[in-house]
Amino acid sequence: MIAQNTLPPPPAIVVKNTTPQEIPTTTVVEEVTSSVELATSTPSLQNVFLDFSPILTLDTADVDADSLTDIEESVFGTDSGTWDSDNDKYYDGQEVYNLYNPKGLAPVKIIDSGLVLEYKNVYFGYHIYYPSAWQKGSVDVKETQVLFSASNGDYIEVRVFPKEVGQTFITWFSRNAEGQSYTDLSTFKNRFGEDAMIRKDSLVAYFEDANYIYTIIYHTKDRGPILYRHIMQMMYQSFRMSQSNTVLPDQVTFPSPESSSNTVNIVLPSLENSSTNTTSSNN
Repeated sequence: MIAQNTLPPPPAIVVKNTTPQEIPTTTVVEEVTSSVELATSTPSLQNVFLDFSPILTLDTADVDADSLTDIEESVFGTDSGTWDSDNDKYYDGQEVYNLYNPKGLAPVKIIDSGLVLEYKNVYFGYHIYYPSAWQKGSVDVKETQVLFSASNGDYIEVRVFPKEVGQTFITWFSRNAEGQSYTDLSTFKNRFGEDAMIRKDSLVAYFEDANYIYTIIYHTKDRGPILYRHIMQMMYQSFRMSQSNTVLPDQVTFPSPESSSNTVNIVLPSLENSSTNTTSSNN
């Protein structure tokens, strides 16, 4: 009788423990599979609003007042203690802005100096210069969003947005440039003849063709003085779309003093008026 009373309990315990173990196993597998599918279904980049810094007009130190900050001088290897590193009578920032080599006697283009590289977007066809010391990376495989990054964490973003049929720039701007004012923009023609809209602090630029809006935005690590504003200007000066056939002219060798009144001198625009012409006559 003792044996008969002790045998029945074990089968009952085994059956009750087996069934609960099967149910949670099935449930866990289904939940994990579902969560993975949701994570891979990210929103389109075109539906994400652009990120803008506030208008910032103060630059970091420029000891020699040549329109390159001392930190930008280190990027290009120019002398931060003299306004004309190559002694060709053009100040360093003037040459960088107009896409010439600040370290070589005129005529030398900056693209031939090794100081910058040219990025060519194979999907959308645009070209842009960027410092050879910076890193380039794309956010997506089709390179609709490309980042050019300095070592301190500041970066310049180039991004492409498809235009809707019949869409104007103003309509696109009102939908996508959240927190931005159209009155802060000025028209601008860059060194390759491309028309643009530039924000008054030179930290945002817009280009467009029949099919796309191209945005170039400077992102700073903090809200302090800007380190690379003149590099940003150099980059949007170099931007050109696939159909552009414009060739940058050779730099004019600085003339002798007696004939200087008949020459053309290229000047930088002020931050207050970024639509200033890129050329003006010497006084």
